[in-house]
Amino acid sequence: MMRLSEIIGKSLTVYKANPVLFVPPLVAFIVSILTSAILPRGVSREGVPAMTSDLVMAGFGVLFLMLVVSFLVILGQANMSGKAIKEGKTTLGDWRAGIRKYFFRVFGIGLVFLGIILILFMIVVVAYALTVLPEMITSEGVVKPPITPTPQTMYMGWAMTLIMTVASSAFYIWLAPAILDNKGVGASLDMGVKTIRMSSRVFVSFIILFFIVSAVATAIQNLPSMIGLDVQPIIGSLTLTSILSQIIERIFSPLWFLIAFTIYREHSIQAS
Repeated sequence: MMRLSEIIGKSLTVYKANPVLFVPPLVAFIVSILTSAILPRGVSREGVPAMTSDLVMAGFGVLFLMLVVSFLVILGQANMSGKAIKEGKTTLGDWRAGIRKYFFRVFGIGLVFLGIILILFMIVVVAYALTVLPEMITSEGVVKPPITPTPQTMYMGWAMTLIMTVASSAFYIWLAPAILDNKGVGASLDMGVKTIRMSSRVFVSFIILFFIVSAVATAIQNLPSMIGLDVQPIIGSLTLTSILSQIIERIFSPLWFLIAFTIYREHSIQAS
């Protein structure tokens, strides 16, 4: 099995030869900016954002839109990455082809991914509530949320970053058999798990790299609150640091697909 450094080198070569791979995450980034800009912001008399019915409805609409866009972006990135790895070249036409060809397979694998994320998220939230809630309850029995981020809040943020990193790394490798070998949902999951198990050292190295980048992006986003700086949003609810964080994540997004797909392909070649 190739070392991760060699896989990264091959993936970067493919990325440089196909800059069009950045288009799907760029579309997702633009949509997130636009939805944040048009989302209504209710304000109470005290100047604190108020939860109005219009704001709630708009929030659900934006959430649904982002889910749809994210799914279409994943379809595009998956098929375009597969084409780039197998044929050395991809175009935006492969995005449209991927939506038609792999819709249900990616949807099925995505449901497994979301199920795992939901379970892990609930575990983290329960642990957070059990740790923080006693400190938030006053002697009068009133729940008083902390004004500034607590250490537990920071720990929860890092825990979620780690969970998303591990789950996303596995998700990309689960997708590889469906895209590269045209396998169904069950077969893709099975072959993806075997790849992870047989290439565990490379997979762990991939997770570490993924986590480092995600941690940097998270730290940039949380930097103002970490140093006690009050930063005003510049577009909707987005601050400069949150936009910079998203840019970093979008730039690296195609590379994660390429690395995961290359790990699977190298494993398949070695196993055959």
